[in-house]
Amino acid sequence: MISKQGTGALILIVLGFGVLLIFLTLLQHSVTYTAVGQTSASVLDEVMDERRINFYVSQALRDAVHTSLQQLTQDGLAPFFSSEDCSLYQGKPLLLSSPTCTFSQAQFEAQFLSLVKSHWEATLQATSYPSLKKLPSSTLSLAITSRHMDFSGSFASPLSYQGKHVTYTFPVTYAESFSYDLHEYGLFFTTLTNNIPCLLEYRAESATKCSLSQDFIWTIKEENQLLLITAKTQKPFFLSDYLSFSFAISLNNVETPKNYSPLFGG
Repeated sequence: MISKQGTGALILIVLGFGVLLIFLTLLQHSVTYTAVGQTSASVLDEVMDERRINFYVSQALRDAVHTSLQQLTQDGLAPFFSSEDCSLYQGKPLLLSSPTCTFSQAQFEAQFLSLVKSHWEATLQATSYPSLKKLPSSTLSLAITSRHMDFSGSFASPLSYQGKHVTYTFPVTYAESFSYDLHEYGLFFTTLTNNIPCLLEYRAESATKCSLSQDFIWTIKEENQLLLITAKTQKPFFLSDYLSFSFAISLNNVETPKNYSPLFGG
């Protein structure tokens, strides 16, 4: 016979085991639920890398454009002229020095686009994203309208992503617009083309009689039988910087071209 005290103790022991069993069951369920939640979060995080990479590519493009614009305002157009095509005087292209020393709005846009792309690709390859370590070929186009520059393009092939939980491929496209007007140089090309005969005839002291565009501040001086000319925009172009272009024209050209339109064509 079990005494009442023994019965009570037995009941308490059984209840204790029951509570312990319930606690262990709940604990196991809780641990399993947390593990599933963590895995799901990791999968979602890896899937979101597609958006992160696309955003990074677009942001790198914006940075490349701003870097190129800053370089343009600091150096002007001179670096866009090849020393093989144009003689240089104090780092300035010597216009009319050879038949190949020509330039145009189209050439400028193509070279500026190439400058942007080189900065952009250098930034992409320096990233920590493994998917961007080996870049596929890409397209990048530039459309210039009044007061705007529009860049767009895509990678020629999808990028591959391989994570701990998921593997997938995804396309990369980009389109960025900037409120900067590179048509300023078009005005410069036009006014310079129309006024080269006037500049050569009147020399520096009276060159202001030429019909130079009022969109620019012109500085002209004569040195060693050369006209040294700088044209600077009236208003800041990028941040607080101005667009400017310094060049030289010889007053003793062996052969003065009859038609100056090829010098700065469209």
